[in-house]
Amino acid sequence: MKKIFIMLLLNIIYISAFADTTNITKHLFFTLEGSIDKYPITINIHITNPDNITENKKSNIYGYYKYNNVNTPIPIIGEMDKNTIKFTAFDYDNSNKKEEFSFKINSSQLNNIINLGNGKKNINLKGSWQNNNKKLSCNIETVKPLGDKIHTVYDISVSKEFKDNTYGLSALYIENLKSSIYEGKIINKINNTNEMIKKINDDIAKVNLNDEEIFYEVNFYNFYNNFFNDNILCFTSSTEYYYGGAYPDTAISHFTLDINKLEIKILTLSDFVNDSDKFRKALQSEIDKYYKEIGEDDFTVDVINKSDSYYAENLMSRNISISRYFEGISLHIRFELSHAVRALDDFKISFEKLKPYLKNNIY
Repeated sequence: MKKIFIMLLLNIIYISAFADTTNITKHLFFTLEGSIDKYPITINIHITNPDNITENKKSNIYGYYKYNNVNTPIPIIGEMDKNTIKFTAFDYDNSNKKEEFSFKINSSQLNNIINLGNGKKNINLKGSWQNNNKKLSCNIETVKPLGDKIHTVYDISVSKEFKDNTYGLSALYIENLKSSIYEGKIINKINNTNEMIKKINDDIAKVNLNDEEIFYEVNFYNFYNNFFNDNILCFTSSTEYYYGGAYPDTAISHFTLDINKLEIKILTLSDFVNDSDKFRKALQSEIDKYYKEIGEDDFTVDVINKSDSYYAENLMSRNISISRYFEGISLHIRFELSHAVRALDDFKISFEKLKPYLKNNIY
């Protein structure tokens, strides 16, 4: 009996040595359809931690709105509580010009947004649009999932620690599709978050955390500043890792969910731009200007001389994302510079500046 007790005690100590961490963040994506005065508009919105709203707190919202006959998305940012939705659209060419949207919302309308599920619902929001001294009515008739498919998304992150070693994996669980984005792929027939958490834990259990070599490897997803519309949802996968070297590092991949096809894509610069000497010279000019603006006059990335520059040779295959930036909606290019200059790695250029070189029928 004493021997059994000791074995049980050792087993408890061994299990306790493994520290498990599970974090879940809830996201909502939805589309509002209505009009400013007589002009039809579409508003795509993303809310993080929407349950704050039902708990009488505020949640930040961001997204894009467009006039349907123009089809140019304009970034918005604002707040939502259980009584109001307010957001602002900025004109990046004129900092003094901004559009203010304001709506009153009741419990039934809020429920239609929070618990939307699948399909379109009537919402009949009454509000206003104001641009400086000009004010017009703004009415929202319907709410629907983003691209008619994406509404509630859970960002699930699970990690396990043992002694000095840590390993973690993440997934994006799309509740209304019963599907998950996991390790860069879509897996179907996942009924709830608990099933996804179990799968992640099962995969982590296959890793030998008792290895004598010190290591740290944790993967996570985020939507921060990434673009979305009825066709695509952009997001970032980051893996922080350390294997006992001089310093830790991070591997970053930009993914794009094709909502219509339900496919994960890794977009490159060639998906958006036709390669040409004229384009490369224009891009080089913007890169040089950017580094001078941040005080790095002696630094640049050569994207012209293919025979002399790795970055020029591989320019069109660079993994890119679509993001919002102070110049509006932009292409985000990560050059993967050496660790010594990693802080200078990220470069963004607006679609407005790329307009002469863009392909037709891009997202």
